Amino acid sequence: MKPAKSLSDIIASSHLLMIEAQLLGTGYYLDTDRKQSEIEIKARSLCGAIKQLLPGCKEEYITPLLDCYSFLYTIAYRKFISPTLIATQLQRLFSAWQSGDKNISESDIYALILFTLHSILSASGKLSPTASGTEILTADQLLTFLSLRDKWLTTLRTYNYFPEVTTFENYRRLTLLTEEPDIISVAPASAISSLTSETLPTGSVEEKLGWFRHNHIDDLSTLSNGLLVCYRRYILSLPSSIIDFEKRTLLDTAILEELLRRNDLHPDDGEAYRLAIDYNRLLLDD
Repeated sequence: MKPAKSLSDIIASSHLLMIEAQLLGTGYYLDTDRKQSEIEIKARSLCGAIKQLLPGCKEEYITPLLDCYSFLYTIAYRKFISPTLIATQLQRLFSAWQSGDKNISESDIYALILFTLHSILSASGKLSPTASGTEILTADQLLTFLSLRDKWLTTLRTYNYFPEVTTFENYRRLTLLTEEPDIISVAPASAISSLTSETLPTGSVEEKLGWFRHNHIDDLSTLSNGLLVCYRRYILSLPSSIIDFEKRTLLDTAILEELLRRNDLHPDDGEAYRLAIDYNRLLLDD
């Protein structure tokens, strides 16, 4: 794997490391200790590359870069990244969005706020908008998150999909709502009378099943590479109450096989998809 120098290199290389890390412990690699050491070294290198890119990158790239950085940092240093670091980048993204940057979507904002909530929970074991006396999430950000959440759910309960947005944005919103734990709902006293941490369901099983049926794609060959990757993440986010493990894994394999038919893949992405198919086969054989 060549040293990552661009955003596409970092995302593809991170993708490859993710599946290699998943394969550790499955018996896929004969020398597991050596492979783990190689993965950790590569993860540290990629973390360094992301730290160089983040401060000066366009705001629209903040969310995918932080997504990669969080995963890589856990592999490289075996601990979670600081919520305060995330908060700095969230403020950049949020300010650009409020200023009308059309390259930043609602899902970008929602994803990074949700990611920040996850990081707070991982770091402290509890949902709190502050850490060591420092505000991680502002009242405005939290209220925006809850407002978007309410609007999205209302739209889905009316249409079963998101009209008037791109197909990519539609599947990304579906994925974010499916991945979101029901415990995620936080607001400080300055935002909603008092700090809350309560369950706000993201939809019943029947509703989510309806969303899945409405948004299921029969002909995978009609999708671009980016849409296939986005659709794949949506499929993998679905709980067993919507699609059972075997069907989800077989559908994931079909998506991966379709991606491998494309001639314009990044080399690391292609290798990652091949390894992911092997990983799925191991899962189905167990």
